[in-house]
Amino acid sequence: MARVKINNIEKLEMELSDGTIKEALFNADAIKIYGREFGNINEEELMNKPYDFAAKILYSGMKVLDKSVTIEEAKMLLIGGGDPLMREVVNNLVDNFMFNATEEQKDIFMKEADSYAKELMSKAN
Repeated sequence: MARVKINNIEKLEMELSDGTIKEALFNADAIKIYGREFGNINEEELMNKPYDFAAKILYSGMKVLDKSVTIEEAKMLLIGGGDPLMREVVNNLVDNFMFNATEEQKDIFMKEADSYAKELMSKAN
């Protein structure tokens, strides 16, 4: 008998001040949407414009569930949610990637993430 491990991907829910709930799902479809609409991840943007990068990721995750969402809407949500929302978006993306990645992909990713973190810390100081 074949057995396939299934990832239980949870949606990110964002509750607006009026009680409206917006959702995002950071799965393979979100990565495809990001690539199709924005191209490859740009290191310069990631380092110099982290909110723009996070807004694109949020937009891609939201578009999985709602095809009518716009990048402007994602940017406004990210501005309203600030750093906590940005961290949650990135953490969700990373968690889902790490669950499905091979050990080699995980090693490469962790080395890149460490390099980015060191560079960001040096810019902050």
